[in-house]
Amino acid sequence: MSLFRWGVPKVDLFANRSNSKCQKYFFFPPDPVATAVDALKQNWSDISAFAFPPFSPVGMVIAKAVRKKAKLILVCPRWPSQPWWPLVQQYS
Repeated sequence: MSLFRWGVPKVDLFANRSNSKCQKYFFFPPDPVATAVDALKQNWSDISAFAFPPFSPVGMVIAKAVRKKAKLILVCPRWPSQPWWPLVQQYS
């Protein structure tokens, strides 16, 4: 199981109060219970997170995780024709 390999994530980057996999979560639009709003605008430096983003920002999520050295359990489609796919392969 990946959680044992990568550790338990501290925040769910793309969740709401009914589907979050972590106690803390980021949500868009604003939610009074959310830890923060809009995951892509938050600081990911040294973060340990779970991410199941909508399809459209997957490339941005991967780029930000690499840039900020985030530890990320990413759920995304297996889509070899996408420009971000080589990064998924490289960092898996």
